[in-house]
Amino acid sequence: MAEITGTLPLPDQDRRIFDKLQIQSETAKVGVNPEGGYITSWQVKNPQGDFEDILYRGSNIRRTGIPTLFPYYGEGGDKGDNHGFGRNSMWTIDTEKSTGKKVVMKLSSEQISLEAKEKYPYPFDAEITIEVGEDGSLVYSLHVANKGQENLPLSPGLHPYWAVSHKDKSAITIKSMEGFDAKSVDWEQNPPDNVFPYKGKTAISFPGKDISIEDITENGPVVEYLVVWSQTPQKDDFNFVCVEPVCGNDNDINNNPILVKPNESWNMRIRFSATFDPAG
Repeated sequence: MAEITGTLPLPDQDRRIFDKLQIQSETAKVGVNPEGGYITSWQVKNPQGDFEDILYRGSNIRRTGIPTLFPYYGEGGDKGDNHGFGRNSMWTIDTEKSTGKKVVMKLSSEQISLEAKEKYPYPFDAEITIEVGEDGSLVYSLHVANKGQENLPLSPGLHPYWAVSHKDKSAITIKSMEGFDAKSVDWEQNPPDNVFPYKGKTAISFPGKDISIEDITENGPVVEYLVVWSQTPQKDDFNFVCVEPVCGNDNDINNNPILVKPNESWNMRIRFSATFDPAG
């Protein structure tokens, strides 16, 4: 297996660093933490030749990078806490499959907490694959196998924290998202927490860069919605906007879940890309 490097120090040492290991290409570096299955950082080389943070790093890991929402996004009702147990579980690094440009993390129903098992009593094997491309892109794949004798309910997603200065939030645009107008949002007192339909690909324009989110799942897209969410300056963390690809609406794990049949599996594969304004 190619070497997976450890955390690289950042210029600002006062910022908390959550990377447990790192993969990289010539144009990007991606930090990963198996404690919760997090992508903790994504830095892409800009036109000036510097590695620029695309993801926000917060005061704690819950407000950092890209948390995994597994086995569901949103409310869980009797199936568990908000956004599922994936981000609270210890995933295992598969060293045989991981390389210097790819990390594979695994979680089975046998590894989750007793409380999670009581609320979600379904045998499963889950695998996250995180890959960094030579073009700087970041590809996230989720594979879930049903190991039980009844249907396995799912409604997963991702919760990216896109780094953006609070003062620049009103300049954001999101392609093909009807009903979202950043200029009309009260970012000071009433930031968004809204769900929008997703059609397989979108682009978010921030000052100086664009972020694309594309569902490249084999046999067709599985992401149904994008959630736009942020916080006010009264919170510890607010220099971000989340645009979250999710496979179901709030509480769909109970109301309208994806059902994986016994001995079958389900896949999601999302590619994130960053491009910069050459003017900086």
